[in-house]
Amino acid sequence: MTGECPAAGPGNPHWRGRLLSPGVGAWRHDAAPLRVTRAADGIPDGSARLSFVVPGSPGATLWQARRFSSLAAGDLALVDLAAPYDYRSRPGVLSVVQVDSDALGVTAGQAAAAVPLLCTSPLHDLVRDHVRALAAVVGSLPDVAVLDDLGAATVHLLSALLLSCAPGAR
Repeated sequence: MTGECPAAGPGNPHWRGRLLSPGVGAWRHDAAPLRVTRAADGIPDGSARLSFVVPGSPGATLWQARRFSSLAAGDLALVDLAAPYDYRSRPGVLSVVQVDSDALGVTAGQAAAAVPLLCTSPLHDLVRDHVRALAAVVGSLPDVAVLDDLGAATVHLLSALLLSCAPGAR
C-alpha cells in the first residue's frame, strides 16, 4: 500500500476511518501486522501528505530520511508520504491522522526538522492523545457538517505541534 490510508472495504477489513474534510482524514488499523512502504517513485497525484501515527503495540519500526526509529506503544511519529519510507508494525492497533501538508502551513523542511523534536514539544501528549481518540471514533461519526470543523481543529493542532518544534519556539 502506498499513499493515503484506505477506508475499510472488502479488500482491507482491518482499516476503519474516513476523511473529515478535503485535506484531513483519520484511520485505525486493527489487529494484523502491517507493512507500508513508499519507494522513491513520487506521488502519482502530485499531492503531499503527512501522516501522524501512533502504534498501539511495541516493536513498530519506521525508516525515513536516513533515520531509523524503533517505536514503543504510544509513540507519536511523523511520516512524510511524499518521500520514501518503510513502516512496519506488530499486531495491535495503529492510529493514523493524515493531512495535506499545504493545510498545515509548514514547509517539508520544517516538518522534517520537527521529526526528532516531536517528543520535546509541550503539545506532544495532547496531539498523541488526539490522534488516538480521533482514529477510535471517526468511523462511527455520522456524516454531518461538524466533520469539517473537526478536520479544521485537527489541522490547527497538528500545525501548532510542528511550529512548537521550530528553533526558538520555546
